[in-house]
Amino acid sequence: MPSGLSFDEVIEETGIGVVHAIGDTLSSYMAESGSNHSNWQKPFQILRKKPTPHTTDESGLKSWLREWENLLSKMDADYCLGPSMICRSELAMYDIETPRFGIRIYIQGIGCLTVRRIETLRNSLKRLYTDQFVYELLPEGTDGSGMLADSLILTPENRQDLIWNLATTNLGKIYGLDSVTDAEGNDLRGIPFVSHSHATGGLCAQACLFMIQSLNYKTTDAVRGLAEITFRALSDSPQETQEVPDGKVKFPIKGMKRRQILGYMYRSFKGKHEIVSDVIDKIRYPKYAGTIQVPNLQRIALEAYSRSRIPQIACIDMKKLWCDQHEKVNPEIDALELDDQENNNHGLAVIGTRYSLKASEVTESIVFNDPALGPLRWCSSNLLIQSAQIPDDNKEAQQFKEIVVLPSKMKVGLLTQPTDKDLKPSSLLYYGIMNFRDPDKRFKYQASPKQVAENLVVIAVGPDDLRTDRSTDTNKIIELSLCSKLPAKFHGQIHEIMNTQWQNILNMHEPNDMELKVNKRWYWLFCNPRIEGQKVAVAFMKYGAYDKRAQYTKGDDGLVGYIDYCNA
Repeated sequence: MPSGLSFDEVIEETGIGVVHAIGDTLSSYMAESGSNHSNWQKPFQILRKKPTPHTTDESGLKSWLREWENLLSKMDADYCLGPSMICRSELAMYDIETPRFGIRIYIQGIGCLTVRRIETLRNSLKRLYTDQFVYELLPEGTDGSGMLADSLILTPENRQDLIWNLATTNLGKIYGLDSVTDAEGNDLRGIPFVSHSHATGGLCAQACLFMIQSLNYKTTDAVRGLAEITFRALSDSPQETQEVPDGKVKFPIKGMKRRQILGYMYRSFKGKHEIVSDVIDKIRYPKYAGTIQVPNLQRIALEAYSRSRIPQIACIDMKKLWCDQHEKVNPEIDALELDDQENNNHGLAVIGTRYSLKASEVTESIVFNDPALGPLRWCSSNLLIQSAQIPDDNKEAQQFKEIVVLPSKMKVGLLTQPTDKDLKPSSLLYYGIMNFRDPDKRFKYQASPKQVAENLVVIAVGPDDLRTDRSTDTNKIIELSLCSKLPAKFHGQIHEIMNTQWQNILNMHEPNDMELKVNKRWYWLFCNPRIEGQKVAVAFMKYGAYDKRAQYTKGDDGLVGYIDYCNA
């Protein structure tokens, strides 16, 4: 690991907020720590309970910082200056030249945390601007929000009672993690994270886009800093930009609306993108007369993309999540104080799922990075849906909106909203698999549509699933997801079904297609469990997601395989 700075030098350049930023990151690991963290789990928990000494209490503050220094030393923390795309990008907003580098903090088993040099930035600003302006731009504070720049966090280790299923990227060498490998010598994959900066007024959407682009760097034209993302998103909107005498374009640094986020994606990503909206809430059930409204389609889609490790940007009301329901989000924090009259629209980067196995109970949670509060937060899918924003044009309709970046060569999503004429190119918007077709039309279920919607598990099966390592992972995730929907007494039967049927599920495809061609395709797998007395049966339906012709219109439902398996 690189070296070069002491703990005291880090504090001098960043302020004590860096300690809180480190604590916010570690709290996700400490909530249910694995054995590799046992040496410093207890001292961390004790230290986190201690309030920050008031800055005027010099002896108390020094003692508090020494405790943190000792803890980080036990964790083999190392500090050095390092290049930062985020720090460099933000300098353009203030017309200053330093600090271009951030401070990289390497923690064994955690990854690389790049920290903004807030104190150095404040001193640079004071050379050009008044003290009052600098204070309003960078208010004095001790919390860790806005401290972390472009960072790469390693996935927490799985245990027998805890499974993480997260989207990751192999950018470890870029972040100086080239010497950190797994047991087989492969580069460790990590989760990109960046917090928004108070100095930039938030920019949570831009922070989410940076994380999404880092996760999909192979299918995007470039990974950009927050200022460049803002410029690219707003430069096509004449009402947002202004030409100045020297021929340059002036534009505001501010948050982005949903249309601007999607417009940026269209110009930056090579894959297909979709908006998931609750305006589509009906599925046809032939067994019943007419069209029946099925609740929770948004929840089904949110869970499906998350367990498929397909990144999303979720648009929520921050007050609903972090004020009204904060105790239901992990790791738990104190409720935020937000004004009801303020615009509390907020963006989260949803990156996967987490499974807790306790006392024969399986709990599936949605994992997300929050640019305001830290990485690796998790809660139930229902809670995230309930935190939806209230749209300006319809105060009575609560809409949960998520913007999804589909993997390369996946052409069909789940709940596309193709009616927005202002979003171009419209040819990229195809009808989703759940828009007009009943995904359970051949299922021999005895439950109501509501019960089907509560238990239905959907997951993407892609080219990598034919590899032994990924195939085992996907099989396990389906099993855990099904178990999270059913009572514990059926879990053993679910395990048996997945073990005996998994290879048959992978082999479900059009019989006339060449195997090589099939192996490169994406599919959506619908798993519908039903209880029959003391036994459970599962019906599996596999839909093609590889061809834009499969728009699920009359005569073409995309179905490529079907298994109805009863554990008799």
